[in-house]
Amino acid sequence: MRYFGKYVPTKQETKKDIPSASQITEIIIRFDDLDEALIQKVYKKIGENVKRIREEKNFSQLSLAQAIGHKSVSVVSCAEICHKNYHFNIEHLVRIAGVLDVNIVDFFDGVDKMIEAVKNYKKANEG
Repeated sequence: MRYFGKYVPTKQETKKDIPSASQITEIIIRFDDLDEALIQKVYKKIGENVKRIREEKNFSQLSLAQAIGHKSVSVVSCAEICHKNYHFNIEHLVRIAGVLDVNIVDFFDGVDKMIEAVKNYKKANEG
């Protein structure tokens, strides 16, 4: 539901399952343990997931951008491909999850595997 240009969840949407603390904890990563290249890959993976879900739900980039309160498509188009180091922030992801009627955790699909692979590599090469 849009109200004066901003997304306002309906009563049904506010009753959605909220990710548990353990799900959130699994997603949160200590940034000092990660290098900049991995962080960029995480942003890119999140953008890919947003794009995939957006397309599955038959939303254009423009309609999604407008639904989350932006007048231009650039915020969505650039963040989906991590162009010019643009990426979705947590506010974007919360709003997009509401508009697309998905759990915010869905945007992080595959991120845990990327991080685990880096941890395993680092552990194997410690010495």
